[in-house]
Amino acid sequence: MSVFVTIVTGVSVFVIGQLVMRMIIDPATDLKKEMGSITNTFLERAGGENMVSCDAETSTVLKKHAAKLMQGLWTIPWYNRTRHVFGLPGSESVIQSARDLNTIAKSIDDLIEMSNSGKVNSMSREDSHNIAKTIGDAMRSLSENLGALVFLSTVTRFLDEDSAAKDSSEAPPSK
Repeated sequence: MSVFVTIVTGVSVFVIGQLVMRMIIDPATDLKKEMGSITNTFLERAGGENMVSCDAETSTVLKKHAAKLMQGLWTIPWYNRTRHVFGLPGSESVIQSARDLNTIAKSIDDLIEMSNSGKVNSMSREDSHNIAKTIGDAMRSLSENLGALVFLSTVTRFLDEDSAAKDSSEAPPSK
């Protein structure tokens, strides 16, 4: 009888261990990796002067990061209780970070659309700074909520170059 109890106990411990591993530990580790991937994306796509490329691929990658953050949040059972063990941010911070990533991606999409339609050169300096402020605010919030390293001046140079081009095209020709 004691051999049977030992075998059942061993199998039970193994099964419970596997459940904890697959349901809690693996998803928490994946979420931590995703948070690192977000930082990696911003560092990898950095150009000169803390500039992140404003292209469709970057927008798509940021949207995928937002989706994976939400996936991680919902796949970890009892997230608000287990997050402390793994050093994960609160659920509100994860949700806000996903929103911030989508805001940045949408702003990049808007810039690409305006650039393709030729509207960037006709965009007012105020509009360009509003877009830069929207992205900067989202990046600041992302940094605060996830502790991720992001560049706050991501599109400022892009917008300033377009505004400078507009200003130079409006300037009267010198004699």
